[in-house]
Amino acid sequence: MLVVALLWAPLSPALAEDCFRTLIQDTRQFYERDISSLALAELIRREKSGSVDLAGQYGPYGGSFAQKSAQSYFGQSNVQYNRDRLESLATQTLSGNAVAAYRDCLRNGRPGPIIYVHNARPDAVTVTVKWVGAPRAASPTQGEISLTGGTLERPFPASWRTNESYARIVFRESGKDFRIVANIGGDSENAFVAYLPPEIPPPPPPRPKTQIFVGTTPNVNAGEASTNPTHKKGATKSVGFAIADGAAAGTPLYVGKTPNVNAGIITTKPTFRGQTAEPIGYAVKTDAAKAGDIKLYEGPAGTPCDGVVSDYERHLNCSMQFFGYAHQP
Repeated sequence: MLVVALLWAPLSPALAEDCFRTLIQDTRQFYERDISSLALAELIRREKSGSVDLAGQYGPYGGSFAQKSAQSYFGQSNVQYNRDRLESLATQTLSGNAVAAYRDCLRNGRPGPIIYVHNARPDAVTVTVKWVGAPRAASPTQGEISLTGGTLERPFPASWRTNESYARIVFRESGKDFRIVANIGGDSENAFVAYLPPEIPPPPPPRPKTQIFVGTTPNVNAGEASTNPTHKKGATKSVGFAIADGAAAGTPLYVGKTPNVNAGIITTKPTFRGQTAEPIGYAVKTDAAKAGDIKLYEGPAGTPCDGVVSDYERHLNCSMQFFGYAHQP
């Protein structure tokens, strides 16, 4: 990823938004346990302008799942995630090409030294420094690269020609930031490099709580979800489980208990057909579902399917509404 440098002038939101797109060339998929993905999504969230279609502009990084995941992660941390730290985390583990495209975009043609921090690991990063001389700048010219924190693999050269670049490995201590400063030809650039936090552990897997059956007997229980394997004295099939509360929990599920009214029928309503229903767990939310989980639908209000849960989107010829998944252990 790249390091975020201090910029010469305030960054225009429009320019920042344009440049964010250069970072997505490396990885087009958002990963909620990847600090780089989270940091980029949070930068986009903070710097969005007006009514921009973030998902249309930044793909999964601008989608609601990414935005909520990033806001949740950084909002719960004790570390102060200002723009410099977020930018560094969003970029320093990316490839040199992606980082160079981003930094060059932000620089917008300004001459002087440019610092690219990329291909980072917790204990080391690659730092590439390039000098772009002004039209009448002397070339070669003298330059000095210095670090505050971190150790250079070997020194950068003292003499620089315009458009020349050099790469070095910087070793760093785990859990510590560092800063690199480039003074070349009378111009300077400095970049803050944030330490990489520990890997984000995966959430605990969903815990099955209540088995879900769906009726298969026509004109008796076909398509109706139940907790009873002999629902309405008909045949059923198992489609998975409602899960216990946790990171994967989505829509709450209930089962009716009143004979001849709602008994055995799984619903999304705590009061179903005028009678109280008992909680049985939760459907798996969409962004936590895995391969093999079964889609669940609920009947819309004002239809014979109102509140009924099924695995069939045309249950009783209703336009059933998808809301989550049954968990497959």
